[in-house]
Amino acid sequence: MAADHIAFLLIGIVLIIYLIVVLVKPEWF
Repeated sequence: MAADHIAFLLIGIVLIIYLIVVLVKPEWF
């Protein structure tokens, strides 16, 4: 179960970083 928790945490971090990049650097997309 610890592995699943870590996986969800990593997915959350990736999504947050992606949203920040989209908001800050929209010209990249």
